[in-house]
Amino acid sequence: MPASGAPTSRIMLVDGHSVAFRAFYAIPDTIRDAQDRPANAIYGFMNTLYRSLQDHTPTHAAVTFDVGTPFREEMYAGYKASRAMGPEDLEPQVEVIRTLLGALAVPVYELEGFEADDLLATLARQARAKRFEVDVLSGDLDVLQLVRPGVRVITPGKTFSEPIVYDEPRVVERYGVPPTKLRDWKALVGDASDEIPGVPGIGKKSATELLQRFESLGEIYSRLDAIESARLRNALAAGRESAALSRQLVTLRDDAPVELDLATAKLGGFDRAAAVRLFQELGFNGLARRMPQW
Repeated sequence: MPASGAPTSRIMLVDGHSVAFRAFYAIPDTIRDAQDRPANAIYGFMNTLYRSLQDHTPTHAAVTFDVGTPFREEMYAGYKASRAMGPEDLEPQVEVIRTLLGALAVPVYELEGFEADDLLATLARQARAKRFEVDVLSGDLDVLQLVRPGVRVITPGKTFSEPIVYDEPRVVERYGVPPTKLRDWKALVGDASDEIPGVPGIGKKSATELLQRFESLGEIYSRLDAIESARLRNALAAGRESAALSRQLVTLRDDAPVELDLATAKLGGFDRAAAVRLFQELGFNGLARRMPQW
């Protein structure tokens, strides 16, 4: 029995595109559907979802997807500028994943201008306000900044079959700083995969050491004269504007105009027979047999 005032329910929030993208590259495209179309992302996504629901037993679940152009591109034209279009075979599989989630009565959240990570941050905040424990399932480590008491992040792991659960100590073990400082850490280091510049001349080790000494990016810049290394001091001074922009870009917004509907997010209440038929029609007989008993 939970202690008085403690959360009594758990919601799993899933980063849809991230998990599907990870599955697409982790699982051979020899996995096909009934029409002989690639189904590796579908198979990997659903397997990961099934396993996560079984291992962590949430009472509720919801999935977020990217859609449209994110507001960050308006802030900074270079944001993800050189990232290639997604693989041709992935997006049709994402559409099938949406269909399967609908058959399982798992709600999907997406919003023009916001990325899936921002929706995860928003829904996590709303769920915590309702005294829910929150698990965020994602292959994108940007979401580690959401980790706090009552919020964990689960990543599929390198082999896609060995999930890693990040709580606050695990984040500190990996980065040397707590989740509350990850935005500042990334503002200094940058992120080549998203074209976030960071501060030229500041690497991961330097960023960690700075944030172990100072409370925040703001304090670093207010106390530049306390940094003994002339090289670091000069790099920080030259990169002040870049650091400020990078921090804006990496910060996940938790104020997206979406509202968590706990009634629709509650697991169960779907037509199991109809869902099994749909899975079988698509050629996913194994997934149909393993469909969780909600």
